[in-house]
Order: sequence, then C-alpha cells, then structure tokens
Amino acid sequence: MRKINLSEFMKRRHLVKIMLIVVVVLIGIVYFRMENDPRVTVKDQQSILYTAVQYYEMDNLQLPDSLDALTEQKNGKGPYVKPGELIDPWGKKFKYSKKNGLGFIISTTSPDGEVFSGGEGFDADLW
Repeated sequence: MRKINLSEFMKRRHLVKIMLIVVVVLIGIVYFRMENDPRVTVKDQQSILYTAVQYYEMDNLQLPDSLDALTEQKNGKGPYVKPGELIDPWGKKFKYSKKNGLGFIISTTSPDGEVFSGGEGFDADLW
C-alpha cells in the first residue's frame, strides 16, 4: 500500500473543496437563470390558471366565460386567483378561449412573438 504524505493529502483535500465550490456556484447560476426566465414564469402561471379553471368548472359545472370570472366569488365559491395572476410576465393579460365544449386554451405571446399555449405537441391545443 502506498503511503500518502501530509502535504499530498492537504493538496487533495483543497482540490476537493475547490471542486465542490465550483459545482455549488454552477448550480446557483443555473437556478438563478431559470428563476429569472420569463418563459419559465409564464408556464408556471399557465399551470396555476389551468388548475383554477378546473376548480371553477368543478364548483360551477361549467367553464368560466372569461378568466376574470376566476377572480370573483360566485355561489359562495371562489375567488380562485388574484387579479394580478391574470397578467403575464410581459404585462399583458393571458388569453382564454373555450374549445367547442372540449376544454379550453390559455395562451399569451412574448414580446418577440413566441406563443405560449401550454403543453407540447398534441397537448398544445388542449390548454
């Protein structure tokens, strides 16, 4: 078995600490970028609105006529969201439309024209 002298041991220990610090910093950078990305925020907001519409439908046995209905109390139920939650990260109101009795779509458009309609592929039109 090879013996490791004290100075070699200390060098390795410092290297491990430096590597750990680098990994923690990289994780922090990735997390910070994700938290401040409006595309991530808009998808989170769409999920909240999607769930609120489902709760509204369960309580009232019909889809709301508009997203504004989610901010009001009806038949002792609600409100389901705060008015500020109807605004996307770019300051515009989310768009809502019913789909021929088969669901609804919640969407918005970023300043550069990217459409966020929830879901991907086949599911994109079901939100």
